[in-house]
Amino acid sequence: MQDPSDFTVNVLKTHGISAAIFLVIFGSVIAVHIRIALNLKRNMLTGLSMLVLMSILALTGTGLYYSPEEWHENIKWTHIWLGLICIFWLPLHIWMGILLRKSKNIA
Repeated sequence: MQDPSDFTVNVLKTHGISAAIFLVIFGSVIAVHIRIALNLKRNMLTGLSMLVLMSILALTGTGLYYSPEEWHENIKWTHIWLGLICIFWLPLHIWMGILLRKSKNIA
């Protein structure tokens, strides 16, 4: 970004703050939700896929700041595409969890 607009700068700042908050929530999800789900062996496909996607998303976000300059273009596009996939995959994971819970009559 040679000459970013104020809007772009504000969007990136908001994205950065949101990412920091997300990482705290993601850590909590790993500590509680994922351990329980793994023990119950419930919603494994979308859940483990979500875990992998979110982990790579966090790594590529970090890579945008700390990787060598020549890697930035590939990391940027990987990060963008994974973020877009997550926008659809997370609701799918939640919906599958609700369906599985209802089909097994679990409270």
